[in-house]
Amino acid sequence: MSFKMHTGDLIPLLGYGTYMIDGYENTLKILDQALAVGYRLFDTAKMYHNESEIGRALKQLLPKHNLQRKDVFITTKLLPSDHGAKAYQAIKESLAKLDCDYIDLYLIHWPGTYGGSSSKQPQTRAESWRQLIKAQKEGLVKNIGVSNYTVILKWSLQQGVGVIPKAASKLHMEENFQLDFTLPEEATKTLSNLKKHAKYDWDPEGVN
Repeated sequence: MSFKMHTGDLIPLLGYGTYMIDGYENTLKILDQALAVGYRLFDTAKMYHNESEIGRALKQLLPKHNLQRKDVFITTKLLPSDHGAKAYQAIKESLAKLDCDYIDLYLIHWPGTYGGSSSKQPQTRAESWRQLIKAQKEGLVKNIGVSNYTVILKWSLQQGVGVIPKAASKLHMEENFQLDFTLPEEATKTLSNLKKHAKYDWDPEGVN
């Protein structure tokens, strides 16, 4: 199953996080199992130090599973120390490590930068966002967004969005992938009424 984003791109409703997955052979084995189970979204980040392994493994595994690059959705994220004007170059570096022509979703991993709080952080975040927009316009990334922002996390929890524990064993991957639930009719109606194709975003200039 997938969800249509405001860009028109489809994002799988279930993805596989790759935090703390390292070593090429280990990465190859785990992603092979994940693809076999049916996972098509893979989430990584510069902070995870495994973008190269993820890219190399997918390049080897996609033909095995009769898949092409367009059949998988790759998400990666901006390192806090790369905020500001450095964000654009960070995206190009992630592309090189992942060995692909585009990133499906690029996120600002964390609202703050390394080195503690600063009065310049709102401006730095705004510049990061401008660099992400530039990369999107150039086709380096298809979609952009943020993660680990308190308001967004709180909103998600209020919508009943939770996190499924990551698994490295194929058995547990299958259990997570087959997770099933039913939304109440009232909730379904509410979600349906939200389909207005409008874009909502936070104002980085006003965030302290």
